[in-house]
Amino acid sequence: MTDRPVRVAILGWARLSAQAREGSGYNLNASELATGLALSGHSVFFLRSGMHYTTVRPRPFVKETETWRGIRCFSLYNSRNLSPAATNFRNPEQEASSPRDNRVVLAWLLAVGAEVVHVHSLEGFAMDLIGEIRAAGLPVVVTTHNYHYGCPQVDLLHKERDCCLDYRGGERCVGCLTAPDPRRARRNRSIQQDLERAVGAELSTGLQKTAKLVRSALTGGEPPNRRGPEDQVKPDPEVAMGFGPGGPEHPGTFQHGLEVVARDKIEPLGRAPVDANERFERSGDLHLRVVNEYGKRRRDGIAALNSASLVTPPSAFMCRAYEA
Repeated sequence: MTDRPVRVAILGWARLSAQAREGSGYNLNASELATGLALSGHSVFFLRSGMHYTTVRPRPFVKETETWRGIRCFSLYNSRNLSPAATNFRNPEQEASSPRDNRVVLAWLLAVGAEVVHVHSLEGFAMDLIGEIRAAGLPVVVTTHNYHYGCPQVDLLHKERDCCLDYRGGERCVGCLTAPDPRRARRNRSIQQDLERAVGAELSTGLQKTAKLVRSALTGGEPPNRRGPEDQVKPDPEVAMGFGPGGPEHPGTFQHGLEVVARDKIEPLGRAPVDANERFERSGDLHLRVVNEYGKRRRDGIAALNSASLVTPPSAFMCRAYEA
């Protein structure tokens, strides 16, 4: 509670105006909270990171992108850390610390006159940013919507299948996710986005598809996305996603919104023990080990939470998981 309007800066990675369409529930929560603050008379500023890149100005900079529901929205261009986290999986060193990006964020906070910072997602930013904001004299509230600070996969799922009860000092993180080389990914995003800005998204997509076809023809490979009748698989409507309105005569089934083909490889989910949470909490001493950069990343992520003014996890288990 406050007796006067406050200038609030919110950090995340998804476009705030996209709400649940980008970033799912985390962004819906952040966008509605930002809306409530703006409606209450506070000045709200939003900064996203890890999504926008350009070769025109290769160094990091902040650009205002839109005003939504009275909230001024900005983007940090050319961050060393990509968003979302899965695309940045092979970048633990930059994720732990990125002084160059941090300086730009701190300058932006000063420019907008922020009085308090609320971090909804640190994806696209470095872990040590929170400590640097605190050192600059600003209070920082962190809402942990997932396990990003301790787990680069963000969900504590090894290879997205099994509960990760022991990350082995970072050894088990190696190869957990398939991710691009971060430098190459940043370069590719820069080229693609510069092309879109120059000729428009539709023509840019057409040019990229043409380039893939030409490359395939020159190398003698199979043209991309060529699918035969044997690839067409009718999905089970009981496990499909997406509903279609049909009125009172609708049979009650719903159809899959995504195309599934036979060559798609879907890994079966692992089975978690009924006491998985309790086992994780009992293994707290295991999570103190550091054997590689992923281990250092986890250590720095926990240090970031400890440096915050307030941490608001959505569940008691998440709080205990970060303590473990």
